[in-house]
Amino acid sequence: MTRMSVTLDEDATTAPPANGGADVSTKGRRWPKLVALVVLLLLVMGGIAFGIRYLVASHSRPITEGSGPRGARGPTVTDLGTFNTPSGEEVMAFEADFQQGRSFSYWVDLYNEGSSSVTITHIGPSVPRILVPERRQWIVSTQIVEPDASPDGLRYEPWRPITLGPQHNIYTLVTVSMTGCFPKNSWEVFGDTPVTYTVQGATVHAEVPMDFSVTMKGTRASDCPA
Repeated sequence: MTRMSVTLDEDATTAPPANGGADVSTKGRRWPKLVALVVLLLLVMGGIAFGIRYLVASHSRPITEGSGPRGARGPTVTDLGTFNTPSGEEVMAFEADFQQGRSFSYWVDLYNEGSSSVTITHIGPSVPRILVPERRQWIVSTQIVEPDASPDGLRYEPWRPITLGPQHNIYTLVTVSMTGCFPKNSWEVFGDTPVTYTVQGATVHAEVPMDFSVTMKGTRASDCPA
């Protein structure tokens, strides 16, 4: 019986795998780069999506005039009746004589016809910027109006930012307090209502068309010092 002797080659037992240890190490180093690339792509795609949504929201106009009661009231207010515009729409017209210490108010009903909630932060016109605070011609304030058991059936609350869900409205009363000098034969029209609101992260400043207007007229030269 012949005994066979087998000698193992030491180099063969320690030889690297066919794909090479160096390749495994290289692939291991590639993973962080791939992860960083994927994260970067996700951030870019998210930024593009947010930018598109912001542009769409900032150019949308979901706030429109509601169908609630409208009009103006005050001791110096005159109802001039209803008129037709060149486009055939009916509008109500009111006139208010400017008198220091007096005020007049008009109703503003705003409706969210969009599919997203809207937070309204400001309603109503601003005082002309050219006037310094000490010589303001008028002061504008806004109240939120809600149904109530009071004699006139309404409850008035100080203005605060309010969120409107889709197909919801808010009823407000804008009051113009006549405090300063408004020269005779001057006039100012309160009609389309400036509104500031946020929708889907975008802040929008818009004028909401109204089907009425209040023209404030300067009628007494004595209101202005010589």
